[in-house]
Amino acid sequence: MTLSLLKNSRRGVSVFHRAARSLSTTAPKERPDRDPTGSGGIDGSGANEAEHSQKNSRDPEQAETTHFGFQDIPVNEKSDRVGGVFANVAENYDLMNDLMSGGMHRRWKANFVRSLGATLDMKIIDVAGGTGDISFRILDDLKRIGALESPIKVLDPCEPMLKVGRRRASELNYSGQVDFEIDDAEELSTVADDSVDAYLISFGMRNVTNPAKALQQALRVLRRGGRFMMLEFAKVDNPIGEQLYDAYSFNMIPRIGEAVTGDRASYIYLVESIRKFPGQEEFGAMMEDAGFKSIQKENFSFGVVCQYSGFKF
Repeated sequence: MTLSLLKNSRRGVSVFHRAARSLSTTAPKERPDRDPTGSGGIDGSGANEAEHSQKNSRDPEQAETTHFGFQDIPVNEKSDRVGGVFANVAENYDLMNDLMSGGMHRRWKANFVRSLGATLDMKIIDVAGGTGDISFRILDDLKRIGALESPIKVLDPCEPMLKVGRRRASELNYSGQVDFEIDDAEELSTVADDSVDAYLISFGMRNVTNPAKALQQALRVLRRGGRFMMLEFAKVDNPIGEQLYDAYSFNMIPRIGEAVTGDRASYIYLVESIRKFPGQEEFGAMMEDAGFKSIQKENFSFGVVCQYSGFKF
């Protein structure tokens, strides 16, 4: 780890403790299903709600809506707004993952990579892979036995995230073993039919406008016998734990984000997006509807995160 990253980590931990002291100890009595601040969520593009409402009423093609955090927005705006969020957080993305999860994301991802059981002849795509964290962990695990025959393809629609990933690959001497390309989970225009052994997506599916379409694309590119694996925030299965998790998420995470990055709004969106994403049973049913078989779900940390697996037969 470079000296500058170590300094940033120490600065972030210090901010974490300052924010923790200011956190209210009162947990919400029930799970929020809307913006608890009453402000209607955040607007990633900076435009106000009235402007979007007027635009929607003028353009019939924008009548179909989706969620952006707790906001309802025209479907064709979501990808740009999500891209704006991740462009804002790209440089601090990995540091913030440590701070927001207390380092737990490292254990979740380690289990995810271990469950994959990658082999040197495996063709892997890391969708919404951004900074390359999952891919680098796979390469770390394989280092003891050799190098992959084909580079892992990290696909992400956000160039600032890919830029961070390319830089990290160079620092880790993995530049020839991982390729970073612009692509979207709903299109996968750079990936041929029946060409992939493993499709991985880690904490990215909830940012996709149409997850069902992304699942169809995953099935398309996988070979027969290929595996879909996803790691994503889920629904906590303990009422008390759920209340504590909600209190922490809505109070602490935006404060940490603002203190470390100066950007509160992006972290409000990230918290809200978790609450809008389907729970474990619902997403498992979506996988089945898409055509995946032998579907398995494994909860971590009382359901804060769930690991999903399914095969194409």
